[in-house]
Amino acid sequence: SVRNNIVQLLKMPLFHKLLIFSFFSHVLRIFFFTWTPKLLVDIGMGKTSAIFSSAVFPTLGCIGTILLGWYTDRHVKNGDRAKPMWIMLIGLASCLFWLSYLLKTNSENLILIIGLIGLCGFFLLGPYSMSAGVLSLDIAGPRAAGTCTGLVDGVGYIGGALAGWGAGKIADSSGGWQQVFSVLGGFALVAT
Repeated sequence: SVRNNIVQLLKMPLFHKLLIFSFFSHVLRIFFFTWTPKLLVDIGMGKTSAIFSSAVFPTLGCIGTILLGWYTDRHVKNGDRAKPMWIMLIGLASCLFWLSYLLKTNSENLILIIGLIGLCGFFLLGPYSMSAGVLSLDIAGPRAAGTCTGLVDGVGYIGGALAGWGAGKIADSSGGWQQVFSVLGGFALVAT
């Protein structure tokens, strides 16, 4: 039954880690999908260019997702997907902190900023996609994978809802976008 599946999942420390990962990875994903055009406009890009340029995040994210899936299917030992995921998440945290630095120094290098946003997509969306899919199946097995996926995504969407509100609140504060990216970098480290 669903109740038994939930009880069994809650007894697993790995499931708790997956919930935390899902929460923070959803915060990061929703931030980029919601706020990237506004960020680019705020640093001097026109609205139309900002909308088109923000597509770099999901475009490189698709590539990162495919490559991570391909790599973990063919090269990880004993189905351990954690190492390639944390390597990508360290790449994500590095890009976020670099963006924070560039925005603090009022860098006018839009190409570098757009490139880093794309790399954030590359490094984030692969691990993010693993959480409710293959990782749920790995830890819950075929009998409880649906329950696991529902719980993992449910907790994640709570984080996503907070991201939409919280990022705007922080961006409007005295710290601005620089502070937003510092917080996101911290979230990426927690997800790692």
